[in-house]
Amino acid sequence: MQSDNPYPPDIDMLEATLYAGDDSPYTRYVAPRGISEATARKFRLGYDDRPVSKFYRRVTFPVLDLPGTYVGMQGRAIDDDQRPKYWHSPFSKEEVLYGFWENSLAIATGKPVVMVEGNYDVLSFARIVTGK
Repeated sequence: MQSDNPYPPDIDMLEATLYAGDDSPYTRYVAPRGISEATARKFRLGYDDRPVSKFYRRVTFPVLDLPGTYVGMQGRAIDDDQRPKYWHSPFSKEEVLYGFWENSLAIATGKPVVMVEGNYDVLSFARIVTGK
């Protein structure tokens, strides 16, 4: 059974930080990749500006399993020289597909499904399908 709020307590802070300021990480990094604010908010994208975090200076992607339970976080560096480029908290990438839960209602209709590799690919297809 899915809880009312499957996300970790800091998800609201991460999400707010993504949109903070005129030169926000969303404006500089996410929007230029064709991801609308509506899509970014649907998938609860965030940005971590805490220097003590392993997700520091990364766009964050919360990951939910099929029942809708938060299982971890993925992060994408926004600076070209930042390594590693991708970082994720411990969860089984073999058992959980990013964006599967968010799109499970559409998938359940029985229409053809396109599997893609990256988080931004998932967001791009979500934008194409929903038109937002």
